[in-house]
Amino acid sequence: MRAWGTTLVLALSGTLFATGMPGCGAIPATRVARYACPSTDHESRQNRRRGTTGRIHEDGSRRRRSASDAEGAASREHAHASATALHGKDAPTIVITVDGVRWQEIFQGTDPERLTTSSRVRPMNARQLLPNVYRWFFDRGIALGDEAKPVFASGPAYLSLPGYREMFSGHPSSCQNNACEWSEETTVVDELIEHEGLAPEDVAIVTSWGPMAHAITSHPCGAVISAGRTGGASREAFRVNRRAAEILRAASVASAYPGWGDYRPDRFTAALALHYLREVAPRFLVIGLGDTDEYAHRDNYERYIESIQMFDAFIGDLFRILDRMGDRGGHEASVFVLTDHGRNVGFTHHGSGDGASSRVWLLAHGSRILGTNERASGSAPMRLGDLAPTLRAALRLPAHDEFELARSFVTFDDSRDLLAHLKELQSINKRRDPSQE
Repeated sequence: MRAWGTTLVLALSGTLFATGMPGCGAIPATRVARYACPSTDHESRQNRRRGTTGRIHEDGSRRRRSASDAEGAASREHAHASATALHGKDAPTIVITVDGVRWQEIFQGTDPERLTTSSRVRPMNARQLLPNVYRWFFDRGIALGDEAKPVFASGPAYLSLPGYREMFSGHPSSCQNNACEWSEETTVVDELIEHEGLAPEDVAIVTSWGPMAHAITSHPCGAVISAGRTGGASREAFRVNRRAAEILRAASVASAYPGWGDYRPDRFTAALALHYLREVAPRFLVIGLGDTDEYAHRDNYERYIESIQMFDAFIGDLFRILDRMGDRGGHEASVFVLTDHGRNVGFTHHGSGDGASSRVWLLAHGSRILGTNERASGSAPMRLGDLAPTLRAALRLPAHDEFELARSFVTFDDSRDLLAHLKELQSINKRRDPSQE
């Protein structure tokens, strides 16, 4: 997450000032206005979901829907339902990042050289350490990053924000430190918002480390964001139920340990993200966990392993919720898990010019995923930037130039869409003609 003791880390706040950070350039004053996001509180979001708010006009005024509005809305909703059946576009796409976890723990298990005889963590192979990860990704999905199919961060600074920016842009970051402000480049998340005209609550970003949100979108008002303990102008949107509101409040006053500043411990981030997923079923969800990197920087291997185990338990909870969300796209969800950088040979650090820190890994699960593509078969090294075209394919967004270096690391099966469309048509016909029951 940070090069320990060398990089200034800034926490997000509800207000963004028109001052850039060293190495990334200033944010133009003309862009600041769009960061003053309108309120996205729980009540207004619920009203939008019930269809009671009315249209918002260019002058900012609202009016109730007329009968013709309602008829047009019903027609649009029917068309959307048909399109959803054909394209599966409402199924959630979820990206989970686990900061600074080495490929060795994912593929080999605990490191015997770092466990002592007095350690409360027992030696475990990878499947024992990560039973849920192995169940959903190794046995029923894709796992890349071992010695046979290595994956690399492009660097040359193997730090968190450059890694996250590479993930969501598809190419190496122009900013090579952890003080990068909101991205000036269009990210795959921006493309999704603009291409499908999504409401902010349909795109959710929940992170333990606040600055991570800077790398995910250049349009922070286009998504709802809870970044760190108190960051995110739209953080109140995550009060989706009483328990979520309690989590948000408790996190805001909790200790930042094992991080510092406005860092939010993973237990709060994970719980808040799961409540939002269950209640709202967003189109796109990013969850950024970070306790692993924080404990590694403290040279606390036991707590690093325990944080990995907590992440694995979170994966189990996530898939249980997706299973219960079956009719809301849960069974068709695509889930991607990866890390932003590796660790140096000494384990505690990572950063510029450290080749060991460049090793990362990628996991994928989804009903449309057929397997790895030719890039994962050794024709070219896989990079963190391959996540962006992978997400475009998963979200069915227009592909970029065919000569772009980044390529999707998995192939998708879209033949399922035709079957889904036929089932939807059959359901519509039954509703129109009960005799077909």
